[in-house]
Amino acid sequence: MHHGVRRVTIAIVSSLAVFILLGGCAGQRLTMSNFDKLEAGMARSKVEEIIGRPVRCDGAMGAANCMWGSEQRYVQAQFLADRALAFQYKNLK
Repeated sequence: MHHGVRRVTIAIVSSLAVFILLGGCAGQRLTMSNFDKLEAGMARSKVEEIIGRPVRCDGAMGAANCMWGSEQRYVQAQFLADRALAFQYKNLK
């Protein structure tokens, strides 16, 4: 049983480390300079190349509202058929 607990603990710590590292990378992409590269009509894949994968995307019937970052500092984008319609931001530097 002791070895099983140790494996679970190692797995949890490893997962948290990956999550923190990936979150840090995405956060570094949320800059005003990168926001200025985003354009209406841009493919969602191109947006993700610039600012990374969103932390949340909600949508239906070909429309999506995606968010990168947190409530304190973020980029939001609205997509229709995987093409950007509009972008908003808060607290970018």
